[in-house]
Amino acid sequence: MWIVPREGDIVEVAETDREFVARFPHSPPTFEMPDSLAEGDFCFKFDDDTEIRVQRSGGSYDVHVTASGTVHVDGDTIALGEGGVPLITELDVQKDSDGNVTDVIPEYTDKTRAE
Repeated sequence: MWIVPREGDIVEVAETDREFVARFPHSPPTFEMPDSLAEGDFCFKFDDDTEIRVQRSGGSYDVHVTASGTVHVDGDTIALGEGGVPLITELDVQKDSDGNVTDVIPEYTDKTRAE
């Protein structure tokens, strides 16, 4: 993980085995720690409305992404599904000659939540 500190952040630098290691921020954030975190949970919080939360759910983990701006998901293949079975098997993205997205057509499987 790489993080670039902002001007004014307090950064701790230590030398470990002839290698410098920096940790930050030691400056207190302007937002509150989520009160719903439990043992084994992780939360990367960037502002009041933006976080990536990983929570233990029995023997597995749930991942929640919340953003104050736009959430971008990019890749050659994007699989949206449940229990390893895709619910949307393909997204047909149509673009104009300038490369702007004009339409997104999902291709669904026969599986639904009710089944």
